[in-house]
Amino acid sequence: MDIRNRRSSGSGRRKSQEGGRYRLQYAACEKPIVSAINGVAVGAGLAVALMADISIMAEEAKITDGHVRIGVSAGDHAVIAWPLLCRMAKAKYYLMTAEFVDGKEAERIGLVSLCVPRAQLLDKAIAVANKLANGSQHAIRYT
Repeated sequence: MDIRNRRSSGSGRRKSQEGGRYRLQYAACEKPIVSAINGVAVGAGLAVALMADISIMAEEAKITDGHVRIGVSAGDHAVIAWPLLCRMAKAKYYLMTAEFVDGKEAERIGLVSLCVPRAQLLDKAIAVANKLANGSQHAIRYT
């Protein structure tokens, strides 16, 4: 089928607009957000996890941005968040190759805040969240 003959219902644009609105709300949240990455994270799930103020990943967990695997350039969070978190050279490498990154490598390159064994992941995420909850809310909010 020729792509020119396809008709769009507009749902893709609507979903993109909704996703953008949620990302803005997420970024404007006054409370710190802690994510725990336990398994494979890609797409919107990965965007949410990496946009957290503190991201904690299990050693065995894996993340990737697979846009290039389906023939499109990396988009959404990846083209902005990855270079900010892990610098341009590593971001370009992983975004262009779509290779999976495990927890140890993600922590080493700065893509996530911490990497822990899977058995400790939830306990560590809760401990960090409690530490933040018990800290100076004003100082944490504006950090």
